[in-house]
Amino acid sequence: MAEQKRVFLTEWGIDLSWNCDESPKVLSVKFGDGYEQRIGDGINNSPMTFIVSFKNNFTTSKIIRQFFVDHGGEKSFVWKTPYESVGLYIAKKWSFSPIDSGLYMVSTTFEQVFEGQLLFNFVTKEYYIA
Repeated sequence: MAEQKRVFLTEWGIDLSWNCDESPKVLSVKFGDGYEQRIGDGINNSPMTFIVSFKNNFTTSKIIRQFFVDHGGEKSFVWKTPYESVGLYIAKKWSFSPIDSGLYMVSTTFEQVFEGQLLFNFVTKEYYIA
């Protein structure tokens, strides 16, 4: 049976100061004559990590924080990156703080995970893992 995944809503508004890090996993060996050979480590060897912040009113910021609490740093969720690609991510920790009169900031790091094939059901408009 396919597992349904919750979607992190893009309308919650990512701040313009987001940052993406990519660090491919590579196996390498160096030989005595200076020759080096490299190969990617596994089929999903280049996960993306996004440092993101969300500025919103108190109510929306509480909803975003609760989304992370519900996932507990272990359950993955679907997120569409600023690059418009869709993938599975986890948020292991986050912060919630006031920044201005009536505005609050929720900051976290989204780490891409690979847990199977991500499928979209066009009838129910939900994502599933096959």
